[in-house]
Amino acid sequence: MRQSVICIVTLLICTSACMRESEQHGNPAHSNHYNDGEHDDNYDHEAVLGSEDAVEEYSHLSPEEAKAKLAALFTKMDTDADGNLDLQELTQWIRKSFDRLNMDDAEGKMETDDKDGDGFLTWEEFILATYGMNLEELKDYHDNDVPDDDSKKLMTKSLAYDERKFAAADENGDGKLDLKEATAFMHPYDYARMADVESDRVLSDYDNDGDGKITVEEYSSHASFSKLGEEDIIAEQENFKFSDSDGDGTLNKEEVMKWVSPNLELLAEEEAGHLLEETDKNKDGQLTVEEVIAEHELWVGSEATDYGELLHDEL
Repeated sequence: MRQSVICIVTLLICTSACMRESEQHGNPAHSNHYNDGEHDDNYDHEAVLGSEDAVEEYSHLSPEEAKAKLAALFTKMDTDADGNLDLQELTQWIRKSFDRLNMDDAEGKMETDDKDGDGFLTWEEFILATYGMNLEELKDYHDNDVPDDDSKKLMTKSLAYDERKFAAADENGDGKLDLKEATAFMHPYDYARMADVESDRVLSDYDNDGDGKITVEEYSSHASFSKLGEEDIIAEQENFKFSDSDGDGTLNKEEVMKWVSPNLELLAEEEAGHLLEETDKNKDGQLTVEEVIAEHELWVGSEATDYGELLHDEL
């Protein structure tokens, strides 16, 4: 029976780890705009629409319907109502999209994990959903005579990380997470207060010799690299060099903290600049609704527009 518990827990931990990996790429801010040199249109679409559901909805619209909805959305992005979109307006819109994508994802998970439906995620609700045990069962598992094998070590490590992350996300310290706090918990790399926990997790995953630094060899030998194409590997190696601010060939904790906490404002501005460059045909530094509609295939597969509910509420 105890061996069965170990197997179940190990499976749940591995599933949780895979979910963490996928969560890091669920938001376009954490995805590659180009994959092996090929432009990823979906990156643009999510940035503009701010909702995976909205991206899916647009994919089934006729060109005429997509253009009509995009025109209505244009007026929402045009905050000063001057009939044009400038870089600042577009950047602000995309930045909100990044936040909304995270919150939408967290809200979906809350609906599943918040068992009593009170709008909060407690630590017990989280471990029950993630590890399949309540607090008493978890204590019994740690207290029993199960050998200290790899399964138990893996669980101990995973649990310690999740506990630290939960405490960091619990901004008011009341022992439970509201939707905003749960969003930070589930998408920690986008919140400054979570950077310390995340940097320790990354160091633990990559720092094989335990010297508190990540070398190029440790970085490039990580299992995640096996999934990358040649050009993506080169890009990741360049990212490593960029993050290595002191140029010593390693990433220390301070450098890792910057690596795991991307500047979303900068990423939003970069995406806004991309859309502006591709759409601004007369090169006047701003966009008219006609210019945007002419490039509707780029935009409604672009990561600049607001959240999906806006589309439903306004149209």
